[in-house]
Amino acid sequence: MLGACGFSPLYEAHDQLTDPVLASVAVDQVNDHLGVVLTNHLRDGFNPGGEAAAAYQLHVDLSEDSIGLAYRNDGTIAQTQVNLTGAWTLRRLSDRKIVGKGSSLGTTFYDDMPDAYANTTAKESGEMRAVEQLADDIHARIALLLKDAPPAS
Repeated sequence: MLGACGFSPLYEAHDQLTDPVLASVAVDQVNDHLGVVLTNHLRDGFNPGGEAAAAYQLHVDLSEDSIGLAYRNDGTIAQTQVNLTGAWTLRRLSDRKIVGKGSSLGTTFYDDMPDAYANTTAKESGEMRAVEQLADDIHARIALLLKDAPPAS
């Protein structure tokens, strides 16, 4: 019934593990710790099988913003929101033409703890969740953008 309306799932004819178009996306290294984690998530998402001939180059500029949301009676922060923004540009290597650009957001929350170790662990865990969310969003947007692109020759 859905086929008659023109609907087709994003990964209908594409196996994420073997899609040659997505596997041809090379990801520029993003600096700093969260950038390295983001780069690794993106590379694993586009080409989990290893290296392939690159036809596209993905560049991501990563920025982080933290906002205190809830406060205790003594004025200390009780909960923090972490926003990771990835402004990305996808360029076709054959002619250096930009084929897509956008901005994706990964947002998560963590509880601020009075204990320094617990607070550091909660913050790092929250940042990792935001990185995964950001990588998944970038991957989905680019998969949609390249859904009908022919494989690189």
